Amino acid sequence: MVRTVKNFNDITHHFIYCIKAHINISKQSRLKENSVATPSASTVMPRYQIAPSQIPEDCSFEEKIFSILRDPAYRDMDHGVSLKLLRSALGASQDDIM
Repeated sequence: MVRTVKNFNDITHHFIYCIKAHINISKQSRLKENSVATPSASTVMPRYQIAPSQIPEDCSFEEKIFSILRDPAYRDMDHGVSLKLLRSALGASQDDIM
C-alpha cells in the first residue's frame, strides 16, 4: 500500500523502528540460550503520547526519542522533527542522538 507522505516524522519513526527491530533480532539470535524474552520485529510499539517534559528519567534514550516523535506537539509538524529540536528536547548532544 502506497500513501502520500503528509508527516515526515512517520518516515523517521519507521526507519528508527526498523533499525531497533534489526538490532533486537540480531541480539536474539546471539542470546538464544538466554531465557529472557527479546522484542522482535512483530512487537507492536505502544502509541502513548507524552510531552518531552514528562519523559520518565528511567526509560532508555531510544525510548525518549520515540516518545518525542510520538508527541502531538512534534508529530504534527509538516517538515518533521529536526535534530536541533531533538537536541533541545532531550538536552543531549548531536553525538548522543546519532
